Amino acid sequence: MSEESATWRSLLDARYWPQVVLLSLALWLHATNTMLTSTTLPSVVADIGGHRLLSWAFSLYLIGSVVSGTHMSLLVKRLGLRRTIIAAAFVYFMGCVLCAIAYNMPLFLFGRVVQGLGGGGLVALVYLSQHQFFPNNLIPRIIASNSVVWMAAAFSGPLIGGSFATYGMWRMAFLFFAVQALFFIWFASKKLKNKHNTTLEHTHRVSAINILVLSASIVFVAMAGNQSSGLMAVLLVCLGIASLFVFIQLDSRAGLGRMLPQHMLNIRNPVSSGLLMTLVYSAALMSFVVYGPVVLNNVYGLSPLATGFVLITESLAWSASAIIFAGKKQNAERRLILAGSAFVSLGICLQGVVVPDTNIALIVFVLVIACAGFGAFWGYLIRKVVDHADVQDHDRASSMLPVTQQIGFALGAAYAGLVANGLGYSAQSSVQDIQHIATGFFFAFIPFAIIGNIAAWFFVNGEKVTKPIQSGAT
Repeated sequence: MSEESATWRSLLDARYWPQVVLLSLALWLHATNTMLTSTTLPSVVADIGGHRLLSWAFSLYLIGSVVSGTHMSLLVKRLGLRRTIIAAAFVYFMGCVLCAIAYNMPLFLFGRVVQGLGGGGLVALVYLSQHQFFPNNLIPRIIASNSVVWMAAAFSGPLIGGSFATYGMWRMAFLFFAVQALFFIWFASKKLKNKHNTTLEHTHRVSAINILVLSASIVFVAMAGNQSSGLMAVLLVCLGIASLFVFIQLDSRAGLGRMLPQHMLNIRNPVSSGLLMTLVYSAALMSFVVYGPVVLNNVYGLSPLATGFVLITESLAWSASAIIFAGKKQNAERRLILAGSAFVSLGICLQGVVVPDTNIALIVFVLVIACAGFGAFWGYLIRKVVDHADVQDHDRASSMLPVTQQIGFALGAAYAGLVANGLGYSAQSSVQDIQHIATGFFFAFIPFAIIGNIAAWFFVNGEKVTKPIQSGAT
């Protein structure tokens, strides 16, 4: 298929539509369920108790998601793509069932871990499989299509969860998604061809120590966001970042059993700089997600529903931009990536100026600038990262993109809590205090914008670094 013929209509071709539906369902199961918990957890706590463990419902899901995401490329090599997708969906199904039947908070949290393992695996497989399902010139349109699914999840997740919780049926919300997981398993078993079961002759084990170090880094960052002590939060964030660097170093020595692509600490390599862009910009966008509702509710007097609609503009801007720019030719990618990165950074920098004391329309405009910039280059970043990875690292690079996003979200949320606490925010803060804190809070995310722009420059100007893997590495 030529670049000119890569149209939206191409996705409806008999060769591609089953795969489009499959990837959309996989994203829907993960994204909508993540949003679902925000409206069901209060009912969960009221029913089975465990309010002190409430904050771990997200953290443990994230840990399971990241750990499974880093393993997807190796599991595909061992089981084949078709079996791995079905297995991930079954794990997700079991997690939903465990949450639905939980009689105490520890069992519910265990269900969240299992859900994370399945949901994170499904998302990683979306990024991994799209390069096997579709020709390269259709990838930006597939990414745009995926963005629309995320947008739909942002609208539907809280509504679905709130609807069940309102009538005292929070357990049915999880069973509702368990049924959808069963449908996904049936659809995948029918529509995926046997060729997607191809496996490699030789597979390599992942070091348990590497997994432990990676999990520890996520736990440290997740714990930092729940600390009332600023000093302890800083210490935990530092431990989390240090553990992540240790994991990267250990993984680089694991030979063919690696979870990450090569040269992850070499910013001149487009794979490394592309993942760094994903990490820091994902962290930066958490600034408004965490502190924006506080300002909108207390300073501007918006209701929770109206605040939700303001937050939805981020998803709308991302999705619309991804669709608009999906059809650009390959020779325009460099300018689009640099321009999109500049818009993301501009939006992040302007938040500290407009959010504390202007008007809602201007705040929405700034959010649109940042998220539209991200959506504009996202599909091309994914394609370029995978294209520049070594042949044996294509699957690793694909599966690491959603994992990197989730680590960025966790890091951004923890950093937001650290900054807000350090600036003196509390439930008793006055309107004037919140406005004053907001200025310093949003300015504190500007370093992420600077790092993102530097990474973007290296991303479009860097050169692929090649180095043979020693067959005897362990």
